[in-house]
Amino acid sequence: MLARIRRLLPAALVLCLSAALHASPPTSALAAKYAFDWSRIEKSPCQQIKARLLRTLKAKYTCSVATTRAGSGKPILARCSAKHGRSEYLVFESAADCNDEREDQLANAE
Repeated sequence: MLARIRRLLPAALVLCLSAALHASPPTSALAAKYAFDWSRIEKSPCQQIKARLLRTLKAKYTCSVATTRAGSGKPILARCSAKHGRSEYLVFESAADCNDEREDQLANAE
């Protein structure tokens, strides 16, 4: 029995780690981070996630941990997609990362 547990343990750990990597971050963990709505990039400046936006993200969006980097090379913490519609916020650790990515996307849109 112990030998079987030892044999299955690595697979179970990989499964648990994989699930954790793709799990949705608690929306409250996004507070004080920075985000912009890339589907409305011209009208959506980077903003700190404060109470009002946090409530909106909790109620109307589904957030997931990002598994890729932004086009600017900056790490994206999360992507929050509207439950209805096509809005999507990209969430960054710092205002500088958020602004760099927004500027990069604006330049590529021209």
